[in-house]
Amino acid sequence: MYQIRLKELELSHNKLTVIDAQVLGSLLDLKMLNLIYNPFICDCDLRFTMMWCNLRQIYTGATCNEPFLYSGLPWTVLGPTERCKDLPLLKNLSKSNAELTSEKKETELEMILLVVGISIALLFLWCSLIGFCLWKKLSKWRLKGEKRFTYDDVMRNEDYYYEYGKHSAENRKKPVFVKSAS
Repeated sequence: MYQIRLKELELSHNKLTVIDAQVLGSLLDLKMLNLIYNPFICDCDLRFTMMWCNLRQIYTGATCNEPFLYSGLPWTVLGPTERCKDLPLLKNLSKSNAELTSEKKETELEMILLVVGISIALLFLWCSLIGFCLWKKLSKWRLKGEKRFTYDDVMRNEDYYYEYGKHSAENRKKPVFVKSAS
């Protein structure tokens, strides 16, 4: 089935890596094909599509993402004389570069997670320490404000002993004499 009326096709920003020339072959009146910002793998599969666009004088703006040798270059770098037997080797090299990039990103992510985790743990420890210190200070202030009773301020003197009651430090001058029951 042929598409006669389609004149412009917008396929930019679609993460396309390859387009089969047979798919485009049914677009008889196509004049503009926008393929900008797609990560094309420039190999023999894409070469035939590029040649089809060149024969029809359709500018696409397509650039290669892989192999690394062609990364960032327009897909016309493939050219009609490009030998396809060399491209699989370049494709394998680009995969190893992609794997290296992926491993580098994973390592960076692990480092970021480690730093964030340690920072959160230290922040929690610091907040706990500050909270404990504040709790101790508040406890001391609260105890200073309370009137406390002490019952252990007892002094013995032969058969009599002095007993101090409430606020014994204030009442030391006025001891209560109690006769011991011996």
